[in-house]
Amino acid sequence: MPKANRLAVLLALVPTVALAVAVPVVNRVNPSVFGMPFILFWIVGWVLVSPAFLWFIGRVERRW
Repeated sequence: MPKANRLAVLLALVPTVALAVAVPVVNRVNPSVFGMPFILFWIVGWVLVSPAFLWFIGRVERRW
């Protein structure tokens, strides 16, 4: 596998692992962040950050 593809796969795994695997680890009601339970803040944060990872993957693979 070329180095760029390997990096792209690793970058794609970061939000996937953060949303799927780490959720049980951060499943806490307290502390609250901006009035939201931490678990909700964690999910919303990763949903908002995930497109940046996808953009960077596109740049690594030179699609744009």
